[in-house]
Amino acid sequence: MPWIIGGLVIVVGIIIFVVIQNNEQKKKEAAVKEVVNVIADKVSDKVNEKAIGVKEEVRQRGEEIVDQAVEEGKQKVDEAIKNVGENSLSDNAGTYEEYDAAKIAANDGALLFFHASWCPSCRVLDKALTEDADKIPSGLAILKLDYDEETELKKKYAVVGQHTLVQVDKDGNKVTMWRGANSLDEVIAKLQ
Repeated sequence: MPWIIGGLVIVVGIIIFVVIQNNEQKKKEAAVKEVVNVIADKVSDKVNEKAIGVKEEVRQRGEEIVDQAVEEGKQKVDEAIKNVGENSLSDNAGTYEEYDAAKIAANDGALLFFHASWCPSCRVLDKALTEDADKIPSGLAILKLDYDEETELKKKYAVVGQHTLVQVDKDGNKVTMWRGANSLDEVIAKLQ
């Protein structure tokens, strides 16, 4: 019988050992789960902080862009108001501006400047006209056209090269035409 009691003690010992090992394993698993949950919470908090920071940065940059656009718009409006004021004060002063067909009739004719951005002599005259814009005679509208884009007008006036100037009457009929000029004085001297 002592061997039965010894066997039972061994079996009970094995059962206790297995139960203890099982409890240890469960404790380890619970500890690992807890560590994983803590890490996940920390990562989630950091991601949320970063997302809030990015959202705020995007909002601030958006405000900066809007403010810059509003400021540029104000400057353009102020410049336009200034130009309108200057033009009205100067009693129909001459102008140098981008082509608009309506400006031909409004000015009893105009001088068309077929300009190409890649043309060195065009750039020279463009600079001279821009710098001397306040010296353009009253009633003279010099209208700058893009030589590469205005193919129909080139055909109409038989323009075959850049840096061509075409004087037209209020109906848009050609009065005279020439190529090349480097200053406002040269342009005015050729007008009819």
